This record gives sequence, structure tokens and C-alpha cells, in this order.
Amino acid sequence: QLGGEVGVTVWQMHKTRFACVVQKNSTPKFTLHNPAKADTVLAMRWKCICAYDGTDFGGWQRQPHGDAVQNHIEASLCNIFASTVQIHGSGRTDAGVHANGQCFHFDADWKHPPEKLIRALHAQLPTTIQIKSIQPVSDEFHARFSVIGKRYTFRYFLRLRTNEGRDFKERSRLVIKVRI
Repeated sequence: QLGGEVGVTVWQMHKTRFACVVQKNSTPKFTLHNPAKADTVLAMRWKCICAYDGTDFGGWQRQPHGDAVQNHIEASLCNIFASTVQIHGSGRTDAGVHANGQCFHFDADWKHPPEKLIRALHAQLPTTIQIKSIQPVSDEFHARFSVIGKRYTFRYFLRLRTNEGRDFKERSRLVIKVRI
């Protein structure tokens, strides 16, 4: 133990040694392992890309009733890390809206390859939420503020109605693509 620290864990990833310092009543802090400078602490940040079918969700952003995509991912991360993990998304979607490349990040201690974290998440998440990739990033990265662009595709299905109120079998499709 060092000072007020409860524990220090050291591990290696991609030929770089990291240290995790856990203090009482505090979020774990991560740093490049340097025995000469044990007090230097940097956050270990993880960038994730996910996809989801939003049909059964109340949108991306955390909701009090717990039916948002963010609620499900945070609950799964909480179970994996045995502590509260807050994720930060690059944007939001409304209820019923799907996503194919939603970016989010979180800070946590993970001593294994990112592929194992993907498998751990998939074991707990609904099948309508898929984690496509996870990678460690600089603590300068922020899913919302580091975004370079976004692309939205809106699909509308229009139905023609008869005077009697019955639907025709033919449907026309309108697709609008927007790049921001």
C-alpha cells in the first residue's frame, strides 16, 4: 500500500505497462507504470462502437424507468466491473430508432484483451445490442466532443389508403441520407 491507497495492480498491454491505483471511496485511477513516479495518475479510457435495434428501447440516453440502451450497457458494465461505470455517448437517438455505429466511452480497469470485454458484455446484454469494437484510447478522447462527423439515414414507409380505409399492398419508400 502507498499512502492512502488500498491497492495497486500492474499489468501489460501492447508492450506497455499500466498501473491501477485504488483509493478509499474513489474511482480507480490508471497510469503508465513507472516505479520512480508512482504518484502520476492518468485515466484509462475505453472507446466502444455499438449497434442496436431500437424497437424495444426508449432511445439511447439513460431513463429513470431503465429501458434505454445506455441503461442496459451501464448495468452490464456494472456487473462486469463490480462498481458503477458511467458511459458517455457521442449522441442520442429517440425511442424506436436503430443505430449501426454509436460511439461511447467509459473509464475502467480491464486487465484482459478488449475482445474478452466484448464477449463479457455480449453475455449480459440483450441480443438487440451488439458491441462492435472496444479499444483503449487517450484520456483526451471524448465520444461527444471528439466526433469528426455523423451520418443519419431516415427511412419512411408511406402507405396509400383507399376511401374505405383499407391499405393497398403497394408501399412506397422514401430514404433520406444526411451527413453532418
